[in-house]
Amino acid sequence: IAKVEKLMVQECPVGHQLFLNIQVSGDTAHQLTTKAIEMALTNNVNDATSFVFSTAYPSVQRWIKNNQDFILHSEEHKRIFYTEAYTGQERARTTLYVIGVLVITLSILIVIFLTLGITKPLNLTVNAAKKIAAGDLTLDTSAFEQRKDEVGLLNLAFSQMVEKLRSSLKDIIEGVNLLGSSASEILAATTQVASGSAETASAITETSTTVEEVRQAAQLSSQK
Repeated sequence: IAKVEKLMVQECPVGHQLFLNIQVSGDTAHQLTTKAIEMALTNNVNDATSFVFSTAYPSVQRWIKNNQDFILHSEEHKRIFYTEAYTGQERARTTLYVIGVLVITLSILIVIFLTLGITKPLNLTVNAAKKIAAGDLTLDTSAFEQRKDEVGLLNLAFSQMVEKLRSSLKDIIEGVNLLGSSASEILAATTQVASGSAETASAITETSTTVEEVRQAAQLSSQK
């Protein structure tokens, strides 16, 4: 009884009451059995035997029945406790599975967002590089995402490169325009020189004709 009392679950009122019934019936059975033994030791065997079967033995039977009831209740309580523990374990396992799936899903979403956060600005930079390679410097660099990581530094360097290319192209266009103006002036001067050369050639031709006429006149004069 002392060992069972230590192992009892105090939170179970039914079991506690059954245990009290065992204690009470056990004490009663013990007292009545002791009385029957004392009667037998005083050579009053017939009265002792009658007392045993009429009073002591039924009390022992009640004590045995209370023990059996307590054992059955303990087994039932153990079964219920095991069922609750198993259910709790299954619930905890299911919860862990759900948490695991949520963690995996969240990890995948984080990876996707991080990947998009890196690849999207890189794709913008790549497309801008393709436009520059095709000779298009009209792209708007303000569309680049302002970031403070390596991608942001790359976009900043790319924007600075585009601005320098635009400045260099502007200088080249101004130089070409200046060269075109100088070429026009040179062409005009060349045209004037060509015109003067044509006039000189015409004058030379006229002079040659005049010289030929003088020569012929001189020859005719010489013959005369």
